[in-house]
Amino acid sequence: TIHHHSYSFPSGHTCSATFMSGAFLFVLLPALLEVLAAQSSTARRIAAHWPRQAQLATWLLWSGATGLGRVLADAHWCTDTVAGGLLG
Repeated sequence: TIHHHSYSFPSGHTCSATFMSGAFLFVLLPALLEVLAAQSSTARRIAAHWPRQAQLATWLLWSGATGLGRVLADAHWCTDTVAGGLLG
């Protein structure tokens, strides 16, 4: 049994994962694809077919997997990870 000696609300890991994956998927990736699309026809096709729904699904799965991992590792309660995800 693990005895925790500190507060864990909200989950910092889930908050960070939500923020960083969102920044990557919604800011950096579109900017990178735009730059590459100017140079390559393959990148232009990828940029044209990368739907917003795929970005959102990837973001939710990434954040959810991090939160679930924290709960399964017995490091947080479900409410800690949900709060971390909403904060991120």
